[in-house]
Amino acid sequence: MRRRSLAAKEEIVKELCGIAEEKKVTLYGLTNAILEQAIRAYEMGEDLPEIMREYSAIKMAKQNRCLLIPERIWYLVLEKSFKNKDASLKEAFHESGLWYGKYLSAILEDSASTQAIQSALSTIFLNVSALNVSHFGDRIILRCIEPNFTDLHTQLQSTMLEGIMNSLGYMVNERKVARGLITLTLTKDPARKGG
Repeated sequence: MRRRSLAAKEEIVKELCGIAEEKKVTLYGLTNAILEQAIRAYEMGEDLPEIMREYSAIKMAKQNRCLLIPERIWYLVLEKSFKNKDASLKEAFHESGLWYGKYLSAILEDSASTQAIQSALSTIFLNVSALNVSHFGDRIILRCIEPNFTDLHTQLQSTMLEGIMNSLGYMVNERKVARGLITLTLTKDPARKGG
């Protein structure tokens, strides 16, 4: 079989050399291992950026002691918990959102970037059909759509999203929440402009 060569950017080659040295493997071996995984992802019908996004979500969930439970059971538990008309469930979702917002502001390179916020939220809210964060002048519009959400779950997810955005320095000016649909209009919190 005829041998072929691959070209790569110089900075990528330098990083790969550093990784190979650190792992005590050859550059040839490391490159082949990486390319084998890329081919495997392709054969599975996935692309590497999507796999990395989902891996980030799983890693974040593990670090934050999250549990995987079937969606149907989750909705049932929420409905039964909320029948007590206790505000503590809503408070728990808001507090969780505040915590995730602080976590994101610590790990995001640019927590003011709508693209970075959207990517981070898509990682946290893996089960939503569509999540979009758009910039319009001094406002941010956050839209979340998931037809399978119950009314209660939609309200609680909205509360959590508000908590996240509050921690990232935004305040909600307008909210539209209907079963499976969340639209939040936000602006920078003037009290937090300096930091």
